[in-house]
Amino acid sequence: MPITYQVDATLGIVVARWCGPIPINEVVDYWTALAADKEALACGRAIADLRECELRFTGEELRLMAKQILEPALRGRNWKGAIVVKEPLQYGVSRQYGVYSEAFSNVNVFYSDVLARKWVLEAEPHANGLERRSARQGPSSPPVEK
Repeated sequence: MPITYQVDATLGIVVARWCGPIPINEVVDYWTALAADKEALACGRAIADLRECELRFTGEELRLMAKQILEPALRGRNWKGAIVVKEPLQYGVSRQYGVYSEAFSNVNVFYSDVLARKWVLEAEPHANGLERRSARQGPSSPPVEK
């Protein structure tokens, strides 16, 4: 399977790795498995590493699947996700996902797995259940490790 994940119960985090070509059906399979995994859902936090994958789906496909699969599973769970990327296309698609998922998740995109892990583990949820980003970073100013 091009998308795999593990639950780190000690840290309370789901760690997913996306490898190779990823068509939308692989995303559907992964999100469906995640939505049915009570241990993973109980974590409330995830890191998805997309650095070794090639995304092969449209933004509209991603939006529809997020709405159909993830929104019902994650709404009200204070879900927080960090996405790690290495290429501009991965960054752009991940930012699209962040917008699509704002109603049920707090997502941020990073080029550094160290910063992604730090953010997802350290930040506190906002009073309404979703932490808000202090500033949105566009493709011209991607997050960098200092």
